[in-house]
Order: sequence, then structure tokens, then C-alpha cells
Amino acid sequence: IGGSLGGMLTLEWALCYPELVDSIIPIATAAKHSAWAIAFNHVMRLAIYNDPDFKQGEYTRQPFAGLSLARQMAMISYRSPDSFHARFDRNRQKGIFSMQSYLNYQGEKLVRRFDANAMITLLNAMDSHDVGRGRGGVLQALGRISQPALCIGIDSDTLYPAQEQRRIARALPNAIYREIHSPHGHDAFLIETDTINRLVGGFLNRLREKGMEVA
Repeated sequence: IGGSLGGMLTLEWALCYPELVDSIIPIATAAKHSAWAIAFNHVMRLAIYNDPDFKQGEYTRQPFAGLSLARQMAMISYRSPDSFHARFDRNRQKGIFSMQSYLNYQGEKLVRRFDANAMITLLNAMDSHDVGRGRGGVLQALGRISQPALCIGIDSDTLYPAQEQRRIARALPNAIYREIHSPHGHDAFLIETDTINRLVGGFLNRLREKGMEVA
């Protein structure tokens, strides 16, 4: 079970270790990273690279400004216009828009617990993701995943849109598709926990009814 980058790993593990993976639940993810998602990651990397403290990755102090800005860009991609409007609208807080205050806070919080080179490594890993590489293309690769699959999309997700999840489900031989209706964009898979629990629980119960062992 995995969402976003975790969903990419879910697909990869089903292909690499079919003897270990009995079923999969990829959520709000990609079979290969799209040009749209790569574009977000490109500007996030540039934000880090252009921080004078980055020093081509050989820094002695964390490139605070660059890593903070990269995180703020990511936060924009994780949500939707409706989500931002409902939560912040044009309200102000201490002289700036509440949205600005929120993004500044998210950037500062990440810098205290994360590393710039680690961020770049994750961005590069996502951009290189393509289950079809060396396997005859995406459709042929997904066609080899015979395990039962539950694919979950989010109707307001702009980073990994629902149509991308539907394409994955259509290509998998033994998949069902379910869609979460939420204003929260990509982050809905972390927010709509009751819906996720219901969908995942129902899928696993059906596997149990068929006699499959489910951890």
C-alpha cells in the first residue's frame, strides 16, 4: 500500500518481487513520472541549487532559503485551488496573507527536520520513475502485474490526476478503481483517512473472503 512516491514503489515491488507481493494498493501515484510532475521537481531543485549556501551539495550549513522555497513549491502542488480558498481565502495574518504565512511556516518546519541533498535525491528518484523502462513500455509492464489491485485516485489531484490512476487500473489485469471526492488535492490521501480506511478495508476483506492471507 502506498501513496505518491509510495505508490510508485508499490508498482515496482509487484514487478520485482511477485513471489512476495500478494496484492497492491497504489494511491494517487504514477506508472511513470509525467512532464507536469517533473516540472514541479525541476523548479524545486533550482530553488536549492541557487541558494548560495548550497555550494554544489558540499555545504557545511543547511541551505535554509533554498530548501524552504522548494518545500513551499511542493505544498502548492499538493493542494487544490478550492482547498486553499476554503482554508485561507484572502485573509491576512500579521500584515501578510494567511496563505503566505502558511507556506513560510511549512518551509521553516521542513528545514528543521530534513536535508537538502536528501530532498534532491527524492526528487531525482521520482523523476526517473518509469515502470516500463527495460520492460517493453508502461502498458506491457503493468500487464505483468497479475496480483489483485485496488487503484485509488483523487478527483481534485492536480499533481497525479485521477485520469492517471484510471489508466493504471485499466492496464492492470486484476484491478478495481475507486475515486476519492475531496477538495484537498493530492494531500487528500493523507487527510481523508476515513475514506481511505473504508476502501482499503473493504478490498482486504474481499481478498480474505476469497481465501487469501492478508497481513
